[in-house]
Amino acid sequence: DGDGVQDAGEQGIPGVTLELLNAQNQVIATRTTNPNGGYLFDGLADGTYVVRVVPATLPTGVTNTFGGAQQSATVTNASTDLSKDFGYQPAGTISGRVFHDADANGSQNGTEPGIPGAVVELVDSNGDVVDSTTTGPDGSYVFDHLPDGAYTVRVAPGTVPAGLNPTTPTSRPATIVGGADVTGVNFGYDAPTGAIGDRVWFDTDGDGVQDAGEQGIPGVT
Repeated sequence: DGDGVQDAGEQGIPGVTLELLNAQNQVIATRTTNPNGGYLFDGLADGTYVVRVVPATLPTGVTNTFGGAQQSATVTNASTDLSKDFGYQPAGTISGRVFHDADANGSQNGTEPGIPGAVVELVDSNGDVVDSTTTGPDGSYVFDHLPDGAYTVRVAPGTVPAGLNPTTPTSRPATIVGGADVTGVNFGYDAPTGAIGDRVWFDTDGDGVQDAGEQGIPGVT
């Protein structure tokens, strides 16, 4: 959410390289963040240091929200400082529309209106719902500031008007690579289709009831 606070559910960034510089501005150690985004420079002598992130090792398109490019730190009497955090807001988005698919062809044309008020959920690769939103007046929705990864977008059951039938899958995959936007993840619904019909028959006794043995009349249009 770009607020510079590590909120519950906000993922660490693995594979980022950090450098440790001494008071002479020399790189004396490097570390790579683990799957949880953690890193540690240990076994340090007392002194003043700088921790900095190597930008080329960050995911594409992220923006720093906490910590800047580097931070200074001081070790005194073998002290430990675990406050040197760096926050980054990802850039990827997934967007689309939920719409009335009047011709039931699974694609939205320029005249087919959106369906407002539908709840759309974003599911991560672990099967957990990580975000949800409600479509606007034109049926559009967007999930923004998403890290790279594979997602599933789905329409929550019971949140489209009653009686509408899906003309597209109600759950669709979307993958963000390199902070790129994924657009056009749309969901179509048409009106329910009815039917009228029954039987044309020889009403032998003329009582208006289809009695046993009274034959149907074939070939009638």
